[in-house]
Amino acid sequence: MPHNLFGFNWGEVVSIVTLVGVVMTYVQTNMRHQAREATEKDLQDLRSQLNDFKFAVNKLENMLNSVNQQLKKVDEHDKKLAELENRILVIETREEDKR
Repeated sequence: MPHNLFGFNWGEVVSIVTLVGVVMTYVQTNMRHQAREATEKDLQDLRSQLNDFKFAVNKLENMLNSVNQQLKKVDEHDKKLAELENRILVIETREEDKR
């Protein structure tokens, strides 16, 4: 049984495996760091857009409330106008009956 692997003695093989492990750990750590930075940037952009969206929704809600108030006023005016038209018809009918 040979005491070497690919022409290297066991001490050299252990050193090479350790070096490869250190390099792989370094690469993995850098990839995680870059992924974390990219994710945090995306999350910041998303938070900013979400805040803009919330602001727009609040503004739209305020506008809709204003429109609803205006529509209520219009409905009240329509009711008053209908009552006045009915009064006019009643008065006109009485005038015609008197003739």
